[in-house]
Amino acid sequence: MRILVAILLLVHGLITSAQAQAGFKPSAGVANPGWLGWWPVNLGQSWLVKYFGLAKPIIGTLAGILWVSAGVCLIAAALGLFGIVVPTNLWRLFAGIGAIISLVLFIFYVHPLYAIGIGANVAILLVLLWAKWPTPEMLGS
Repeated sequence: MRILVAILLLVHGLITSAQAQAGFKPSAGVANPGWLGWWPVNLGQSWLVKYFGLAKPIIGTLAGILWVSAGVCLIAAALGLFGIVVPTNLWRLFAGIGAIISLVLFIFYVHPLYAIGIGANVAILLVLLWAKWPTPEMLGS
């Protein structure tokens, strides 16, 4: 169970970190597929930045740093579960912080194709905060 949770956190962290490219280049983005042509912004673009014309370098830099920070926290949580570099007892803290930062960013970068990432963050927060699962005994941490 511990390895499965660690792998899921690691993959989610790597994907979240990859979103930083969109933050650092707010006017860039990947064109939506044809069936999603009705969506107002391309994948990787912020509806808020586009709507208010905030595509300034400082906004993009801040968003990029936050995407990287969220990803690093999720990766640190995975490393904590693996028992590498990060103390095992801190994995929950890093997972929660990473999920919260990522979820806040998803509000600004909302896109139908991000549903899996949003669901992953909500799931992390639900199991950590509400259900208090997995227990330390279950994962050995």
